[in-house]
Amino acid sequence: MGPVPTPPPEMAVMNPALQHQFLSMQYPPVALLGAYAIWIAFKHKSIVPIFIYLGGGLAYLAEPLVNVLGLVWFPQEGLQAVWGTLGRKVPLFGFLAYLWFLGGMTVILYDRLHTGLTGRGIWIAYGIFVLAECALEIPGLQIGAFTYYGNQPFVVLKFPLWWAFVNAGAPIVAGVLCYRMLPRIAPPLRFVALYAVGFSNAVVMAGSAFPLFFALNVPASPLVTHLVGALTIATSCFFVYVAALSANLPERGSERPLAHPR
Repeated sequence: MGPVPTPPPEMAVMNPALQHQFLSMQYPPVALLGAYAIWIAFKHKSIVPIFIYLGGGLAYLAEPLVNVLGLVWFPQEGLQAVWGTLGRKVPLFGFLAYLWFLGGMTVILYDRLHTGLTGRGIWIAYGIFVLAECALEIPGLQIGAFTYYGNQPFVVLKFPLWWAFVNAGAPIVAGVLCYRMLPRIAPPLRFVALYAVGFSNAVVMAGSAFPLFFALNVPASPLVTHLVGALTIATSCFFVYVAALSANLPERGSERPLAHPR
């Protein structure tokens, strides 16, 4: 048992070179997946994929709260910040990461569902998204652009792996939600896809990680945080399981899945 964790004092000042380096690493996926969203919008003859992509960036509004609860630290002095609250500023590179990962991965799943993605395919997509999340975070942790602190469970290469399962679950739930919900909404109102992405992220984050957020912010032993971390991973997988079931449910009175307008 120990004291409640506090941000590392040796990381008070953001190294401008590291900040620029990690920021530059976000430009290629932002451009690539942004172009992909535009292409999918053209393919579907709908602006919905653009809304979904931008919704990933809008979800970044919750990042300061997530950082406080999940013990994520960006050095605050010299930070190229987008906004801040709760005494935490959050960086531009994080906003770009949300845009391409949460928004871009949701667009991918949304499109694949229209082409007949199965429940098994959703699980494969989840595994790919977990790996993509690791590829996103680990380089920034290695160069010291940010850090996780406190008694984090399942740490590999400075990255608490439970985060990958939680963060990868959000675009799965968001993609299925948009796929099932939007055909029932009049076209002028389909901008709600902007909020559906952030809503899904909040549901997965709060629903799976809340017990671990509590355990991380009290003097809990490593055994406790690892047990609760395992529960968090299992709950994230349960959200994916429910999403996979929901994506393939037939309409009432029909044995066939709903035909979705493009």
